[in-house]
Amino acid sequence: MFIQELDQVKDFLKHSITSLKEAYSRHVSLKIIPAPGVNLLSAFRILPEALPLPHQEEFSLGILKKDKPHRILFEFLVNPVPEEIDQAVIASGEFFLKRKPRDYTIPFTLDRPMVTELEEPPPPPEEIFRAISHLTFYRLQEKAQKDIASGNPGTAFQRLINLSSHLMAKGEESLAKIAMHEADYIKSHNNFSPTGKKQLKYGTIRLMLPDKT
Repeated sequence: MFIQELDQVKDFLKHSITSLKEAYSRHVSLKIIPAPGVNLLSAFRILPEALPLPHQEEFSLGILKKDKPHRILFEFLVNPVPEEIDQAVIASGEFFLKRKPRDYTIPFTLDRPMVTELEEPPPPPEEIFRAISHLTFYRLQEKAQKDIASGNPGTAFQRLINLSSHLMAKGEESLAKIAMHEADYIKSHNNFSPTGKKQLKYGTIRLMLPDKT
């Protein structure tokens, strides 16, 4: 979370206290194991707050509130599946919920039905398309940061120009201006401005929240 103003600190503390009062479980974790021939490339939590998750087998998801879901976007790379398989297993795992009087373990399996070349596969939900679109914005600024770290400010400049154009096309004018300002700053200083890097990072993260997706 990127906090710039004192009022944001107050809001954050109020939100934290409310979260504890509404908690169904004080701690939720998720263990996910890709099936053979499947690689987990990335994980990004969308609810209750947008946050990139580290690449690991078990994810700590924090508090589970009553009637408020957790939503995580996983990216998998699946190797070619043999033709004789009708249902391809992507991954399996377990949710772990810690709460009184006892803890809970909930197993799950992620799988997809296979279709022939002549069949039309069912389209993914629209919210996934939107989430992936906004995730692209986050990754553009992330790559620009890596470009700066590796000594390639020219590449970072071009990425931020592209990011600004895409954000403007999506109606995110304020964030688009920040991206353009950072591109100009990088062109002159070969680095991000003192606050621009965080503004872009957390600004693109906020796009993943439900009111944006």
